[in-house]
Amino acid sequence: MLELLLAKSECEVTNLGVVADDESVLERVLLDAARNNDAIVTSGGVSMGDFDVVKAVLSRIADMQWMQMSIKPAKPFAFGLLRADDRRVPVFGLPGNPVSSMISFELLARPALRKMMGHTRDLVRPSILALADSPLRRKPDGKVHFMRVFAHFGDDGRLHVRVTNLRRPRWRTRSPWCPMVPAVTRATQSK
Repeated sequence: MLELLLAKSECEVTNLGVVADDESVLERVLLDAARNNDAIVTSGGVSMGDFDVVKAVLSRIADMQWMQMSIKPAKPFAFGLLRADDRRVPVFGLPGNPVSSMISFELLARPALRKMMGHTRDLVRPSILALADSPLRRKPDGKVHFMRVFAHFGDDGRLHVRVTNLRRPRWRTRSPWCPMVPAVTRATQSK
């Protein structure tokens, strides 16, 4: 999924595959990637756990910031610069969960990568207003919650959304994106 999101964002992708949980192997792969690419996007290993090979290696070889974003899904995120030879290469560390990874990519990595490529427009995807067919319920925890929705045009000709309860969405294998709405946006419930 991440490779497709990058390609659809007009990035030339070098897929390094799954790298073993071995610090020396991972360090070698990341340094080589930094020498041969303009940016590095990883998935997994950015949570706040004490032991994680990705976090251990990047903390040692790059100037990283490890963050807990106030969004759900996609709370953990990392960004930093990895020095390789005379270059400083940006590193975007996305969560390992596929939905969280997609949200982090769209909100944080994609706009930065497109800016790096010289784009001045379409850095973020457009927002579309829709009517909520049912309340967008969420925990009042101060986070922006992104919810999976089904979108359809109603008999009134307007776009409507309804929350889906799919934990393993069927569209994941067919589509590089899905409609998602932040639950804290102003939503007008249809009547």
